[in-house]
Amino acid sequence: MVALRGKEIDAFLARPDPSRPIILLYGPDAGLVRERADALMASAVDDPNDPFSLVRMDGDELAAEPSRLVDEAMTVPLFGGRRAIRIRAGSRSFASGIDTLAEMQPKDCRIVIEAGELRPDAPACQHWVASRAACEQGAVSLHSKAVVFDRETLFIGSFNVNLRSIYLNGETVLIIHSPELATAVAEDIRYAMAPENSWQVSLDEQGDLVWQSTGEQIGHEPGVGFWRRATSRFLSWLPIEKYL
Repeated sequence: MVALRGKEIDAFLARPDPSRPIILLYGPDAGLVRERADALMASAVDDPNDPFSLVRMDGDELAAEPSRLVDEAMTVPLFGGRRAIRIRAGSRSFASGIDTLAEMQPKDCRIVIEAGELRPDAPACQHWVASRAACEQGAVSLHSKAVVFDRETLFIGSFNVNLRSIYLNGETVLIIHSPELATAVAEDIRYAMAPENSWQVSLDEQGDLVWQSTGEQIGHEPGVGFWRRATSRFLSWLPIEKYL
């Protein structure tokens, strides 16, 4: 497994290496992750709209039966040609399917996994993800939206608790009344928020934001470059509060 960064990513997107058919895309910018996945799919198959050439899979559903990934990747098209599999990762692990597939080295099939963000060096990564090597090399990222009330009720889904989700009404959420499930999620949240697993945001003596983790403190959002921060500052000046 090789982690690519910066110009290495651009070079790979321009000319993907066929000896690396399994590709994980992750990061805080979901739009950029999706854009790169689109580019990899476009170059992987002759027609991305052909359901026999491009298979889309949900990571949470795949977690219940990871062997489905191996079956799909090793399937030979009836009329020949290249194939691709696009996976939208969720909160459940299907790493066993990836491990098996990595040993088999599928031919003429590209597998692209879209993920969110989690500190790749966090112990929580090794707690939740079966592939230890993926965590150690920074190739894993997770994202979820969940709220627990009094360890009795669980609020979970794609709905952001902000004006944008309310105003556009384009998100969904489940409200589950289950003390057992709510307690389990609350413990996971507490563990993920520990200093060794996450960044704690606070104000310094000058009133500026600082990000702190175990043995580390920085004055800007971790893993975000200058232009991303400049774009965020510019957008903060626009009258778009109800969309944020």
